[in-house]
Amino acid sequence: MPLVIPDAIQRALRSLDEKREQLVPYKIAGAITEIRQSLTAQSRDEQSGAWAELSAFQFAAGRGEPWGTYFGPLSSGTRSDGLEFYFPDVREADSEIVGYWKARVSEVSHPVLRARYADVVWDLSEAAGKIRRDPSFARIAIDSYIDTVDAGLFKAPTEAALYLTRAMDLGLSLNDKARVERVRDCMLGFYDKHGIASHPGTWGFLFDELLQNKKIPLSEDQRKQIVDTLENILQICSTLESGDFDPFSAQSAAERLASYYHGRGKTEDRNRVIQTYGQAFERISQDASSLLAMSWLAPVIDAYRNIGLAEDLKRALLLYSGKGESANQEMKTISVPVEITQGELEAYLEAMVDGSLEECLIRMARRFTPNVEEERSLMQTIAKEHPLLGRIGVEKIADGQVVGGAGSIIDDEEGRLVFQIAERIGSYIGLLGLALDRARDRHQMAVDNVMGVLYKSPLFTENRRTLIEDGFRAYFNGDFVKVIHVLIPQIEECLRTLLKLSGEPVNKPKGQGKGLLQQKNLNEILAEPTIGTKLGMDIRTYLLTLLADARGLNLRNRVSHGLMTAAECSRPFADRVFHVFLVLASFRAEPTPSE
Repeated sequence: MPLVIPDAIQRALRSLDEKREQLVPYKIAGAITEIRQSLTAQSRDEQSGAWAELSAFQFAAGRGEPWGTYFGPLSSGTRSDGLEFYFPDVREADSEIVGYWKARVSEVSHPVLRARYADVVWDLSEAAGKIRRDPSFARIAIDSYIDTVDAGLFKAPTEAALYLTRAMDLGLSLNDKARVERVRDCMLGFYDKHGIASHPGTWGFLFDELLQNKKIPLSEDQRKQIVDTLENILQICSTLESGDFDPFSAQSAAERLASYYHGRGKTEDRNRVIQTYGQAFERISQDASSLLAMSWLAPVIDAYRNIGLAEDLKRALLLYSGKGESANQEMKTISVPVEITQGELEAYLEAMVDGSLEECLIRMARRFTPNVEEERSLMQTIAKEHPLLGRIGVEKIADGQVVGGAGSIIDDEEGRLVFQIAERIGSYIGLLGLALDRARDRHQMAVDNVMGVLYKSPLFTENRRTLIEDGFRAYFNGDFVKVIHVLIPQIEECLRTLLKLSGEPVNKPKGQGKGLLQQKNLNEILAEPTIGTKLGMDIRTYLLTLLADARGLNLRNRVSHGLMTAAECSRPFADRVFHVFLVLASFRAEPTPSE
């Protein structure tokens, strides 16, 4: 049976076609949806007819996944039974609906309507009804897109740019040289009529679609026109006094120009355009907040370094460093109170120090080592219950600069795990200190009996005993500066001993041959698969986060490079160093077969 289009929908579409006003497909879909929702007692044929009209404008341009088409669903999801669903779904279309779209192409005259009907026929015929595609509909779509732009029947210049880009893709796919040239000419004249310097979406295609595509014929004059347009945009958007000042748009123009000039060996021009947009960011960073200025300057610094602009790099680094010095003052502390009753705290501490000193210390080693799977589970809960928060990336600022970053929980789970583990380590600081104090009182914990527990592990060697004793004596005397600077390097040596006991070399070739060797450092040791197996995921991740990852606490590297401040060389970090030794003490020599 033929589709039945409700009268109200027919009247609305007829009115849009006759008025020849500016139209936007998604607004047409919205109007049809409102009419459809107001209708009552629709027959099955009317429901199908309404869906045929609605879906033609609801399919999202440029979102072809998962169908391998240009048009795709507005949204998708997974049902409780595990099956994916799409809205709208091309599988709801069939040969009858595709035939209806074909008929509509010849019925309407408004170029926006005509382009949409023709393009969905060309693009979705095979996916919808396994119908062989007819190139004539692609040609109609191209012509209609050009007519839309020429007649100014679009709402926003960015929409027109997308129409022209789609028309060019269709022309190239058909190898229709005449239409490719028509679209090219329309593109070349578009910026002067409708382009906005501060909106790259209205001119970026000049470079991306024309200058970069060897399949599109361009004369030297046309190439020069595109380059001159981009140069003009760069100057306008990088000039602070300009009404169109926008360093981000300047960057978009500069990067395209730099690519063009680099390909032609024009190094001076390449450097010039990078300097122009970079200095625009430098100017606005002068009076910006520290955090905002640092975020603006970071990619500029990368750009200067990548092309060897030493003086510009130095200037930008000095500006960045100056802003970084006050960055911490601008950040706000966000805290969440957690209430623990005195009775609960007492019960916890008593359970922690129960038994012998050795049992107590090994228990602390395990209890205060973050559990990786629990932290992963927490991150997934955050991503599920607070999706916006889960999609935001994070950065770490230390020493007046951004030293590490991670993407969203969804896209960069491993990076976010380091941040999460670091946060967990921080949340345990106070409780760890109380537990150590209680153990000190209950078991008369001192240097000698702690050393007795440590040296039951083969990771502690006799040639290090004096240094380790000295470090723990400093701990019990409250000399935390010495604790941190003496004991942290010994952690690295203990792990090197574990590597040796595991049958792996502790050294590596140095430089380009010549028989020179050097010891593996902490990061290299922790990266060894054998060490990962011996330590387990929890301990390996803990040590990496605490000692050797810039996204975490990074104590070993900060100590080695003289970055630790006097305020940081305090008891909380000393307690954590103490705890790492307890973790290492939990390793015992593997029993012999006779044992």
